[in-house]
Amino acid sequence: PVLFRVAFAAQPLFPVVSSEGRLKGVLSVRSLGLAARNRDALPGLIVADLVEATPAVTLDIPLDQVLRRLGLRDLPGLPVVALPSGQLLGLITREHITRVVERSLLLDDSGSTAERRLYEPDAADRSALPPAPTA
Repeated sequence: PVLFRVAFAAQPLFPVVSSEGRLKGVLSVRSLGLAARNRDALPGLIVADLVEATPAVTLDIPLDQVLRRLGLRDLPGLPVVALPSGQLLGLITREHITRVVERSLLLDDSGSTAERRLYEPDAADRSALPPAPTA
């Protein structure tokens, strides 16, 4: 019942590891969808039949390089591994990177949001503003 476990999952691919925790490949929602179309073959399929080879990244690779690797092969995500063991550490997706970029754009070092800075300028900035109209 791998299909049932991942059918409604939010992530686009699932790393597959050996019994030692080493990355063997990924199981993609796309490959599961293709397999599900052939209902007669489903009972005999095992995860190993659907595992796809994939590139992986390590913790020290800059995010811009991760994005390039994702883009070169139009991948939704990449497994993160430790070298030289090939031990799976996690998964990074385009969505993860997008969230990090969005947060960095919305927050500055002081923790105030960009929106707040637009509407609540610092006292030093207020001196440059024209006086408020009086009624």
